Amino acid sequence: MAFLIRSKKIDFIQLARDLDESPDPSMSKIVLRDLIISSKYYKEEEAKELLEVITAERLETEQQQKLEQQEKLSIEKLHLEIELSRNAIIRVLLKIMVKPHV
Repeated sequence: MAFLIRSKKIDFIQLARDLDESPDPSMSKIVLRDLIISSKYYKEEEAKELLEVITAERLETEQQQKLEQQEKLSIEKLHLEIELSRNAIIRVLLKIMVKPHV
C-alpha cells in the first residue's frame, strides 16, 4: 500500500476513476488513497500494476508534449531565420538599386 503514497495526485485520480470511483480533484492524496482502498474493485497487486501503467502513460504523454513543443519552437526559429535572411537580401538589393551609376 506504500506504493500509493509515492504517486502523484493526478495518477491517484485516474486510478480511482479506473476503479469506478468518482474522485474530486480537490481531494487530498490521503482521501484519494482511502477512496481507492475502499473501492469494491480494489486489489492491491492489480492496483499497483494499474498505477504503474497510468504513471508510465502520463510520463510518455508529457514527454511527447515536450517534444512537440520543442519541434514547434524549432520551426518558429527557422521561420524567423528565413525572415531575417529575406530582409537582409532585400536591404542589399535596395542598396544596389538605389546606388547611383557612375
